[in-house]
Amino acid sequence: MPVTSIKPDRIQNINYLANHISQKHNTFTDKPKYALLIGAGCSYSSRVPLGGGIIRLCQQLSFLTTETTAGRDVLKDFRKTGDYEKLHQYITVNHRAAFEAYITAKNLQLADIIKSNEAEEVKKLNEFLPDANWKDYEVLIATDTQYGYWQDIYSEDPKERQQLIERLIENKEPGGDYILLAYLVEKGLFSNILTTNFDDFINDALLYYTDVRCRFYADDELSQYISLAGHKPNIVKLHGDYRFANMKNTNDETRRLSANLEQKMGELLKEFGLVVIGYNGADHSIMNTLLHIKKNSPYSLIWCGKDENEVHWRVAELINNSKNSFFVKIESFMQLMTELYTRFCEQDEQCDLIRKAKDRQDKVNSLMEDIKKNYQKSSASASKKKKATQVFTIQALFRQAAQESDYNRKIQLYSKILSLENKHTIAFNNRGISFSAIKENNKAIQDYNKAIQLDPNNHTFYYNRAITWDDKGEYIKAIKDYNKAIKLKPDEADYYYNRGKCRQNLKQYEKAREDYEMTIIINENDPYPYNGIIDILREKGHFDLALQKAKVAISRFPDFAPLYGTLAEVYSLQGKSKAFFTTILKALKLGYPAWDYLDDPAYTPYKNEQRFIDLLAKYKKE
Repeated sequence: MPVTSIKPDRIQNINYLANHISQKHNTFTDKPKYALLIGAGCSYSSRVPLGGGIIRLCQQLSFLTTETTAGRDVLKDFRKTGDYEKLHQYITVNHRAAFEAYITAKNLQLADIIKSNEAEEVKKLNEFLPDANWKDYEVLIATDTQYGYWQDIYSEDPKERQQLIERLIENKEPGGDYILLAYLVEKGLFSNILTTNFDDFINDALLYYTDVRCRFYADDELSQYISLAGHKPNIVKLHGDYRFANMKNTNDETRRLSANLEQKMGELLKEFGLVVIGYNGADHSIMNTLLHIKKNSPYSLIWCGKDENEVHWRVAELINNSKNSFFVKIESFMQLMTELYTRFCEQDEQCDLIRKAKDRQDKVNSLMEDIKKNYQKSSASASKKKKATQVFTIQALFRQAAQESDYNRKIQLYSKILSLENKHTIAFNNRGISFSAIKENNKAIQDYNKAIQLDPNNHTFYYNRAITWDDKGEYIKAIKDYNKAIKLKPDEADYYYNRGKCRQNLKQYEKAREDYEMTIIINENDPYPYNGIIDILREKGHFDLALQKAKVAISRFPDFAPLYGTLAEVYSLQGKSKAFFTTILKALKLGYPAWDYLDDPAYTPYKNEQRFIDLLAKYKKE
């Protein structure tokens, strides 16, 4: 039977990982001893969907091709605008049953495909597990192939698949975890990085936040020229780059790595160990290559994951039954990068990222001043010089405002910009943000109105005005602006979440829940929408379902205080005194400001109880 847990003697801790990656290579003494392999899990905090999210999107898009004219219009609109909401609403509200039936039928087809290719699939399985019983693995292999299968169902055209992935990645920025990884590369902890991801986050983080410049390989032919011991770090994209149609994402395309990449991975793992982060191991080509190299060269392998009892069967087989292979439990990519950053960077060095950012800004300021002076000495006309002076002055004022922490001072600087250029939309928007920060909401609204009048297609202006309407308690006006922002920018999770809060305040519970669910689709690692759904169930009196949902959410986000606060409210309304006090104590310990909610009916039974008052007083004081 498939094994999905790691043997106890193969489990190590972060200290083991930290000690090993700090070691230098025996031959290339200026190089780290370990290479790094990162997968899709590392890019999730940068708002790129995981494989499951991409599968769901491909399912929805391919379903629409089977629909009536209305469905095809929604598909056409998505390809033009990326409007997730319209697509999601159309399917889940109007065609949920048909959609689920479509998925079931297609997955049955996939099962038939696997059966029809049984001989080939058994051969692939036996390359990894010589004595495996096919019947034990048939369903698991069908699950592993869903990503490539649904990519192919969505479109047989590589260019269309590339455009879909490009839409999901384009304009995203590296998260804080990638910035910390970039700094660790600069510190010399990693110099060879392999990735299954199509994005550019590690390269961007190195470029923007460090002084390191790397060698970048996303092409099979170029990979033969990789120098593993060169002075510059290497980034090798095993499945290609999102900007090119040579990406590998269907099952046929990922059946095996190119000969050049297999050769280079073999060379790499003969010399270096390997740390794996954010990769689940479902890719046959990569896992088979790792196992094959292990048989000839028992490289050191450290696999990082969330749960040693729930790993992919290929990962369990590789780690449990090969020499020098271990599993390290981590909470997340961010948690691990933070841990390593604080271990390997001295306190004064930990400010280096901020210093470098400031140095770059100072350099930009200096260069702009040089350009300004040189232009004034040029033969340009007086009117052009006057215009250039105005542009440089406005840019300098913007930079000065960005560095200001006092909002009144920011307002003065943005007002000065508007005195020079009275149609500057960003100045109106930024001054509106500053007015909102000091609760001058009416003035903020006026500025957002002007920004929108000048540029009615900027989603940020509507979103900022919606937040201000929300703060004023004018939820209907806020919803109207959130609607506009979502139409212009349909993949922003915060837009749906905030609209959901407004709808919940208006007791539009079903619509609010739809917004929270959409937030989760876009960003399933955000605990707030989960709490919002539980809160709706509480408000509607569905206490048992609220408790069930809360316990599931808490198992996923055990340190998120509001979940305990909401759960305590449910216990209170049920009259479960002991459970209430146990839960509210946990919430308070995690920083939940329960005293801010004393007017909530959920707290009524305890408002006058001395032990509750003492409890609140204690934590408020702390």
